[in-house]
Amino acid sequence: MKNIEIYEKNILSYKDIISPTAYTKSANDLEYKVTYNGCELKLSINPNTHIIDNAMVNECEYDPYKLGMMRAFCTLIVGLPILEAQDHGVQRLENLLRNDMVHPVKGIIMPGNSCELFEIPLHLIRALYNQYSKEHNYYPLVNTYSPKEIQEWKSLPINDREKIVFEKIKNFCMQHNIEEYEAKLIGEMRVEFAADKEVYSSLAKLLFDMEISIDKELGFSLEVMFTEKKDTNKKRQN
Repeated sequence: MKNIEIYEKNILSYKDIISPTAYTKSANDLEYKVTYNGCELKLSINPNTHIIDNAMVNECEYDPYKLGMMRAFCTLIVGLPILEAQDHGVQRLENLLRNDMVHPVKGIIMPGNSCELFEIPLHLIRALYNQYSKEHNYYPLVNTYSPKEIQEWKSLPINDREKIVFEKIKNFCMQHNIEEYEAKLIGEMRVEFAADKEVYSSLAKLLFDMEISIDKELGFSLEVMFTEKKDTNKKRQN
Protein backbone atom coordinates (compact mmCIF):
# COMPACT_ATOMS: atom_id res chain seq x y z
CA MET A 1 0.00 0.00 0.00
CA LYS A 2 1.26 3.46 -0.92
CA ASN A 3 2.82 5.37 2.01
CA ILE A 4 1.65 2.79 4.56
CA GLU A 5 4.97 3.18 6.42
CA ILE A 6 3.92 6.73 7.41
CA TYR A 7 0.85 5.41 9.27
CA GLU A 8 1.57 1.75 10.03
CA LYS A 9 2.77 2.08 13.63
CA ASN A 10 -0.14 4.29 14.74
CA ILE A 11 -2.76 2.33 12.78
CA LEU A 12 -1.77 -0.93 14.42
CA SER A 13 -1.74 0.69 17.87
CA TYR A 14 -5.53 1.20 17.54
CA LYS A 15 -6.27 -2.33 16.36
CA ASP A 16 -7.14 -3.70 19.82
CA ILE A 17 -8.35 -0.52 21.53
CA ILE A 18 -12.10 -0.71 21.02
CA SER A 19 -14.13 -3.83 21.74
CA PRO A 20 -17.40 -4.27 19.81
CA THR A 21 -19.13 -4.92 23.15
CA ALA A 22 -18.41 -1.30 24.15
CA TYR A 23 -21.01 -0.07 21.67
CA THR A 24 -24.26 1.13 23.23
CA LYS A 25 -27.26 2.96 21.84
CA SER A 26 -29.19 5.56 23.84
CA ALA A 27 -32.97 5.31 23.92
CA ASN A 28 -33.49 8.48 21.87
CA ASP A 29 -30.77 7.76 19.32
CA LEU A 30 -31.26 6.40 15.84
CA GLU A 31 -28.93 3.81 14.36
CA TYR A 32 -27.40 3.85 10.90
CA LYS A 33 -24.95 1.49 9.24
CA VAL A 34 -23.28 1.04 5.91
CA THR A 35 -20.71 -1.37 4.46
CA TYR A 36 -17.81 -0.66 2.11
CA ASN A 37 -14.73 -2.67 1.17
CA GLY A 38 -15.46 -5.31 3.80
CA CYS A 39 -15.95 -2.85 6.67
CA GLU A 40 -19.28 -2.05 8.31
CA LEU A 41 -19.53 1.24 10.22
CA LYS A 42 -22.43 1.65 12.63
CA LEU A 43 -23.38 5.02 14.14
CA SER A 44 -25.79 5.95 16.92
CA ILE A 45 -26.96 9.54 16.29
CA ASN A 46 -29.11 11.84 18.39
CA PRO A 47 -31.67 13.30 15.93
CA ASN A 48 -32.24 16.36 18.13
CA THR A 49 -28.60 17.45 18.22
CA HIS A 50 -27.30 15.55 15.15
CA ILE A 51 -24.39 14.41 17.32
CA ILE A 52 -22.80 10.96 17.01
CA ASP A 53 -23.19 9.36 20.44
CA ASN A 54 -21.45 6.12 19.56
CA ALA A 55 -19.66 4.41 16.70
CA MET A 56 -18.53 0.89 16.01
CA VAL A 57 -16.84 -0.94 13.17
CA ASN A 58 -17.14 -4.66 12.54
CA GLU A 59 -14.11 -6.83 11.96
CA CYS A 60 -13.13 -5.43 8.51
CA GLU A 61 -12.38 -8.90 7.13
CA TYR A 62 -9.90 -9.28 10.01
CA ASP A 63 -7.45 -7.02 8.16
CA PRO A 64 -5.36 -5.38 10.94
CA TYR A 65 -4.77 -2.20 8.91
CA LYS A 66 -8.43 -1.66 8.06
CA LEU A 67 -9.46 -2.52 11.61
CA GLY A 68 -6.91 -0.22 13.23
CA MET A 69 -7.78 2.69 10.98
CA MET A 70 -11.53 2.31 11.44
CA ARG A 71 -11.28 1.94 15.22
CA ALA A 72 -9.17 5.09 15.34
CA PHE A 73 -11.84 6.80 13.21
CA CYS A 74 -14.56 5.72 15.64
CA THR A 75 -12.70 7.28 18.58
CA LEU A 76 -12.43 10.56 16.66
CA ILE A 77 -16.01 11.00 15.50
CA VAL A 78 -17.88 10.12 18.72
CA GLY A 79 -19.16 13.41 20.13
CA LEU A 80 -19.01 15.22 16.79
CA PRO A 81 -22.02 16.42 14.78
CA ILE A 82 -22.54 14.16 11.77
CA LEU A 83 -21.84 17.10 9.43
CA GLU A 84 -18.47 17.81 11.07
CA ALA A 85 -17.58 14.11 10.93
CA GLN A 86 -18.34 14.11 7.22
CA ASP A 87 -16.54 17.40 6.50
CA HIS A 88 -13.36 16.95 8.52
CA GLY A 89 -13.36 13.50 10.16
CA VAL A 90 -10.96 11.86 7.73
CA GLN A 91 -8.61 14.86 7.72
CA ARG A 92 -8.48 14.62 11.52
CA LEU A 93 -7.82 10.89 11.16
CA GLU A 94 -4.91 11.42 8.77
CA ASN A 95 -3.40 13.96 11.15
CA LEU A 96 -3.83 11.59 14.11
CA LEU A 97 -2.28 8.56 12.42
CA ARG A 98 0.61 10.25 10.62
CA ASN A 99 4.06 9.49 11.97
CA ASP A 100 5.96 12.74 11.46
CA MET A 101 9.28 10.98 12.01
CA VAL A 102 8.84 9.11 8.72
CA HIS A 103 9.39 10.83 5.39
CA PRO A 104 6.50 13.18 4.53
CA VAL A 105 4.05 12.95 1.64
CA LYS A 106 4.96 15.29 -1.19
CA GLY A 107 2.70 18.31 -1.57
CA ILE A 108 -0.23 19.24 0.64
CA ILE A 109 -1.06 16.27 2.84
CA MET A 110 -4.62 15.09 2.31
CA PRO A 111 -6.21 11.65 2.65
CA GLY A 112 -6.50 11.39 -1.12
CA ASN A 113 -2.77 11.64 -1.82
CA SER A 114 -1.48 9.82 1.25
CA CYS A 115 -2.71 6.22 1.56
CA GLU A 116 -5.59 4.40 -0.13
CA LEU A 117 -6.82 3.07 3.22
CA PHE A 118 -8.32 6.50 3.96
CA GLU A 119 -10.80 5.89 1.16
CA ILE A 120 -12.63 3.44 3.44
CA PRO A 121 -13.64 5.83 6.26
CA LEU A 122 -14.20 8.61 3.72
CA HIS A 123 -16.67 6.52 1.72
CA LEU A 124 -18.41 5.21 4.85
CA ILE A 125 -18.94 8.54 6.58
CA ARG A 126 -20.18 10.19 3.39
CA ALA A 127 -22.66 7.37 2.80
CA LEU A 128 -23.90 7.54 6.40
CA TYR A 129 -24.25 11.32 6.24
CA ASN A 130 -26.30 11.05 3.03
CA GLN A 131 -28.46 8.37 4.62
CA TYR A 132 -29.08 10.50 7.70
CA SER A 133 -29.66 13.71 5.73
CA LYS A 134 -32.27 12.19 3.46
CA GLU A 135 -34.20 10.67 6.37
CA HIS A 136 -34.28 13.93 8.34
CA ASN A 137 -34.15 16.46 5.49
CA TYR A 138 -31.01 17.76 7.16
CA TYR A 139 -29.06 19.97 4.74
CA PRO A 140 -27.34 22.79 6.66
CA LEU A 141 -25.81 25.47 4.46
CA VAL A 142 -22.88 26.11 6.82
CA ASN A 143 -20.92 23.97 9.22
CA THR A 144 -20.96 26.03 12.42
CA TYR A 145 -19.18 23.49 14.59
CA SER A 146 -16.37 24.91 16.74
CA PRO A 147 -14.14 22.37 18.52
CA LYS A 148 -14.00 22.72 22.30
CA GLU A 149 -10.24 23.17 21.98
CA ILE A 150 -10.80 26.44 20.08
CA GLN A 151 -13.37 27.65 22.60
CA GLU A 152 -10.96 26.91 25.44
CA TRP A 153 -8.15 28.62 23.52
CA LYS A 154 -10.13 31.80 23.01
CA SER A 155 -11.03 31.91 26.70
CA LEU A 156 -7.35 31.99 27.72
CA PRO A 157 -5.71 35.31 28.66
CA ILE A 158 -3.63 36.76 25.83
CA ASN A 159 -0.39 36.24 27.79
CA ASP A 160 -1.12 32.53 28.16
CA ARG A 161 -1.91 32.15 24.46
CA GLU A 162 1.31 33.93 23.52
CA LYS A 163 3.35 31.75 25.86
CA ILE A 164 1.91 28.55 24.37
CA VAL A 165 2.38 29.68 20.76
CA PHE A 166 5.92 30.91 21.27
CA GLU A 167 6.88 27.64 22.95
CA LYS A 168 5.45 25.60 20.04
CA ILE A 169 7.27 27.76 17.49
CA LYS A 170 10.51 27.61 19.47
CA ASN A 171 10.38 23.80 19.50
CA PHE A 172 9.57 23.70 15.78
CA CYS A 173 12.44 26.06 14.93
CA MET A 174 14.89 24.03 16.99
CA GLN A 175 13.88 20.87 15.12
CA HIS A 176 14.38 22.65 11.77
CA ASN A 177 17.61 24.47 12.67
CA ILE A 178 16.00 27.90 12.44
CA GLU A 179 17.98 30.29 14.60
CA GLU A 180 17.03 33.82 13.55
CA TYR A 181 13.31 34.48 13.65
CA GLU A 182 10.61 36.53 15.33
CA ALA A 183 7.03 35.51 16.10
CA LYS A 184 4.00 37.55 17.04
CA LEU A 185 0.46 36.42 17.88
CA ILE A 186 -2.09 38.52 15.96
CA GLY A 187 -5.56 38.35 17.45
CA GLU A 188 -6.73 34.88 18.46
CA MET A 189 -5.96 32.61 15.51
CA ARG A 190 -3.08 34.12 13.51
CA VAL A 191 0.70 34.11 13.94
CA GLU A 192 3.10 36.48 12.22
CA PHE A 193 6.44 34.75 11.61
CA ALA A 194 9.46 36.77 10.52
CA ALA A 195 12.66 35.31 9.06
CA ASP A 196 15.24 36.17 6.42
CA LYS A 197 13.84 34.66 3.22
CA GLU A 198 17.32 34.56 1.70
CA VAL A 199 18.38 32.13 4.41
CA TYR A 200 15.32 29.86 4.27
CA SER A 201 14.52 29.22 0.63
CA SER A 202 11.57 26.83 1.05
CA LEU A 203 9.43 29.23 3.07
CA ALA A 204 6.05 28.04 1.77
CA LYS A 205 6.75 24.46 2.85
CA LEU A 206 8.30 25.66 6.12
CA LEU A 207 5.21 27.67 7.09
CA PHE A 208 2.88 24.87 6.05
CA ASP A 209 4.83 22.37 8.15
CA MET A 210 4.69 24.82 11.07
CA GLU A 211 0.89 25.06 10.79
CA ILE A 212 0.63 21.26 10.70
CA SER A 213 2.89 20.95 13.73
CA ILE A 214 0.84 23.45 15.74
CA ASP A 215 -2.41 21.79 14.66
CA LYS A 216 -1.14 18.39 15.80
CA GLU A 217 -0.21 19.70 19.25
CA LEU A 218 -3.11 22.07 19.92
CA GLY A 219 -5.89 20.19 18.16
CA PHE A 220 -6.74 23.09 15.83
CA SER A 221 -5.06 25.28 13.23
CA LEU A 222 -3.49 28.70 13.54
CA GLU A 223 -2.80 30.68 10.38
CA VAL A 224 0.93 31.41 10.06
CA MET A 225 1.71 34.52 8.01
CA PHE A 226 5.23 35.32 6.81
CA THR A 227 6.91 38.70 7.02
CA GLU A 228 10.50 39.28 6.01
CA LYS A 229 13.10 39.85 8.68
CA LYS A 230 16.29 41.46 7.43
CA ASP A 231 19.61 40.30 8.80
CA THR A 232 21.00 43.41 10.50
CA ASN A 233 24.47 41.86 10.57
CA LYS A 234 24.76 41.97 6.78
CA LYS A 235 26.66 44.85 5.24
CA ARG A 236 24.50 47.42 3.56
CA GLN A 237 24.63 47.41 -0.21
CA ASN A 238 25.49 50.75 -1.82
